[in-house]
Amino acid sequence: MATGTGLVVENLTPIRRRNGFEELAGVAGGRPVSVGVTNAGLFAGPPASNGFAEAVRSAQAVEHEHVARTLAIDPAGELRWAVAWERVEGVTLDEVLRKRGAFSPDEAVPLIAAVAQAISAAHARGVLHGDLSAAWVTLLHSPTGWQVKVAGFGLGMLSAFTGGPRPTIATDVNALGGLLHEVLVGRRSEGRVGALPPNALHLTAVVNKSLGLDATAGRFRSATEFEGALSDANRTRVSGGVVMQAAPPPRRSGVTVRTLGQWQLEQLLGEGAMGQVFLARHTLLGRQAAIKVLRPEQYQREDLIQRFFQEARSVNQINHEHIVEISDFGQELGPDGHPVAVYFVMELLQGQTLTERLARGPLSIERALHIIKQLASALAAAHRLGVVHRDVKTDNVFLITRSGDAEYVKVLDFGVAKLTQPTHAAPTVSTMDGAIIGTPTSMSPEQASGAPVDQRADVYAVGVLLYLLLSGRLPIDADNFGKLIALLLTRPPDPLPAKNPLGEPIPPWLSAVTLKCLEKDPARRPQSMDELIGRLTPPPVAKPRPLPEVEEPVELPKSRRGLFAGVGLVVTALVAGGVWWTSRTPDELAVPPPVEVVDAGTPVAVVPVTEAPVVTVDAGPPPAIVDAGIEVPDAGVKPKVPEKPVPFNETLVKKVLSRDGRRVLDCISRYRPSLPSGAGAVSVRWTVQMSGEVTDVSIVDSPSKGTPLEKCVVAAVKSFDFPKHLGPARTMVLPFTYAGN
Repeated sequence: MATGTGLVVENLTPIRRRNGFEELAGVAGGRPVSVGVTNAGLFAGPPASNGFAEAVRSAQAVEHEHVARTLAIDPAGELRWAVAWERVEGVTLDEVLRKRGAFSPDEAVPLIAAVAQAISAAHARGVLHGDLSAAWVTLLHSPTGWQVKVAGFGLGMLSAFTGGPRPTIATDVNALGGLLHEVLVGRRSEGRVGALPPNALHLTAVVNKSLGLDATAGRFRSATEFEGALSDANRTRVSGGVVMQAAPPPRRSGVTVRTLGQWQLEQLLGEGAMGQVFLARHTLLGRQAAIKVLRPEQYQREDLIQRFFQEARSVNQINHEHIVEISDFGQELGPDGHPVAVYFVMELLQGQTLTERLARGPLSIERALHIIKQLASALAAAHRLGVVHRDVKTDNVFLITRSGDAEYVKVLDFGVAKLTQPTHAAPTVSTMDGAIIGTPTSMSPEQASGAPVDQRADVYAVGVLLYLLLSGRLPIDADNFGKLIALLLTRPPDPLPAKNPLGEPIPPWLSAVTLKCLEKDPARRPQSMDELIGRLTPPPVAKPRPLPEVEEPVELPKSRRGLFAGVGLVVTALVAGGVWWTSRTPDELAVPPPVEVVDAGTPVAVVPVTEAPVVTVDAGPPPAIVDAGIEVPDAGVKPKVPEKPVPFNETLVKKVLSRDGRRVLDCISRYRPSLPSGAGAVSVRWTVQMSGEVTDVSIVDSPSKGTPLEKCVVAAVKSFDFPKHLGPARTMVLPFTYAGN
């Protein structure tokens, strides 16, 4: 099939019949597409047929991350059309519902919110869907939740031109409510809309208003309004992203518990393996809080009660701004002296888990680091007091709005935390030897094998989250627990991609730090969160002095001779992380992080940044010269003495850069307007041959690659005058950092 837009679709294969057309799968330009061919005799005449074609062409303008784009429309015979759209290799929502049934509110809300965003994007372009249903929603399961694509824009208008009712915005909004109800109950409602399950009753008002079932509430006027109401209804959260639901309070010896101390229990917010979490109100102060209550069936086990209190003590002792606050804990005893209620009180959070945030789309590198640094800061505080979290995952990273920061981190759920050192008046509860505690996809290899763990297990888990935020995928994943554990213990993670899902280049130094956190051997990881935070913090960048435009290299003034310190250039002792020299092949090299920028007139100290030694080879005394019959020049003319190779070391490179480095300085100054406005770095790689010749000069992984700046820098570096040196050839990578405009 060839369309008027130049789209050629090949290898067409029938997939299914839909209402009014047949869907086929094909390939166009190497990418999968779907093609819908309308049935013969569907349109009453040319006006209806042409009206449908115009609706499809309008739909081609709709672009959104949750929209499967309409690509083309082409005649397929008399009053018949072939419509091509982006085909997503996933499973339709109706198929998922048939196989697995209802979704939990935590899964359903971000899924339907994504569909609403797609509908809003279409409405903003003046395009209606007209036939929104679970059959048009395709899901792809990813580590961060369901990825959603909505198709059918254009084709959904088919019924409007074949005798059916004309769709409106209200039609699409009504369909959103129907979809929400469908995923919460696990089936399509035929006729009367039934009640939602107990864990989703808090979403009843949204369903009723979208379907027009509440005469007093009216209807949502837009898909955007629907999405906002949906998010608001599901926003109150506590540990693990649980949602508010209607359920009875706990029972005390057969009697329903309504109060615990001075707290009146109002609603169940959620529950986990160890306890239930209630929305509660202080009877005297009137303030609200979340109260976690141990499950009654666990009251007979003293070890579980102590572990429950251990969580409260651990969190209360840490007292950190990025850890959920626990203000009180206690128990109530029955007449026989046994516990009838064991609980603790914690702050009530309003926001979303990192899992939910990632379901809406990827984060920029800057925002990802902002979240990770807050998380690491909280865990560092815990580690200083001997508390290891052991279950760091996206569900336990909660984002709230505070002081203008919409991604202010609160770390949740220290329920499986381990005390590595005793706390005052707090008996330590140990787990069984060899027990595996934590979430498999984020646990460290030592956790997976049941070995003892310390703070480096949390370092690994933070590395998992950082890898996920940068790449959009987990470093290690599998379709079953046994395979996952085997891979976790044996296979290293794949290298990070060059760019994150938003297309931002991932700095090589950040990739290196991330993979370092994921080392199998704890001794090879950053040994503490404080060390990790230091590695995630780039060096400060100082504002360089303005420099004159020059066409030819300018000799440095005497006051600036010595060690070269130009725009963002610091010589760092020829060691990895600053100048890295090696005798390996260039393909084995890694680009070090940008180094500190110093003012152009300031002497620069040599700062080693890794353990790489400076290797020099002493050639010993020069060999004796043997008379080989060479003619001696006339008296008074000194014979030319061959240049003696010198050791290649720090002193030599400092000398060359102090003399010749100004040439690179001039290039950066001349082409500074072409560089990004913010601070950054241009990393240059070159090789110094034994003859002293500089070869293989290039800019490494920079926006400046292939620009006039690179040509200037390459020429400048090639002009560096190195003497002959004792081999082998040395390859170096030197970052030149620059300040923001």
